[in-house]
Amino acid sequence: MAQIIDLNSDEPKNNERYFVDTNVWFWLTYASSQIFKMNNTPQDYQMKDYPAYIEKALSNGSVLCHCPLTFTEISNVIEDAEHKKYIADSGKPCTKKEFRSLQEERIKVLNEIKIAWDTIESMSACLSMHLDSEFTSKAKCIMDKSNLDPFDAFFSQIMVDEAIDYIVTDDYDFCTSQEHIVVTANKKSVKFS
Repeated sequence: MAQIIDLNSDEPKNNERYFVDTNVWFWLTYASSQIFKMNNTPQDYQMKDYPAYIEKALSNGSVLCHCPLTFTEISNVIEDAEHKKYIADSGKPCTKKEFRSLQEERIKVLNEIKIAWDTIESMSACLSMHLDSEFTSKAKCIMDKSNLDPFDAFFSQIMVDEAIDYIVTDDYDFCTSQEHIVVTANKKSVKFS
């Protein structure tokens, strides 16, 4: 089990590096400007607590971090949200590939991704990564010892390689890994701390 810190009672440290998980970037850069009509509407604490912590971390001189894979994950999550929103608004079911061919919708998705990515890059440092079979083997070992999905196992291995201890996330699965200190507002995670 990871060391878990309640985000709402934590004071981010000056010069400490924090890897910010994609779910937090999603709420901070995209979800805050959207109206959700789907089942996956962010909860109030996700929209309030995480952005407040990120703001406090920046004010305190902490270093926020992301990696190139953050772009792929945030892009997928935004596209998925826009796809679901399109179906809800139009009443026209379509596959994701069909949705991508709708020029007006494609432009909207790419614009939302650009806004989110520009914000992420302006607020955080991009960590270098070298994806090869050795890296993948290490990430697989992390998956084998935890409940992390492949994206999160890659994030975890990047953090190990970069000697970053802290991750800001709402994802309970990070609590099953011993590699990091989890900073979270997730009540399920916090009650195990």
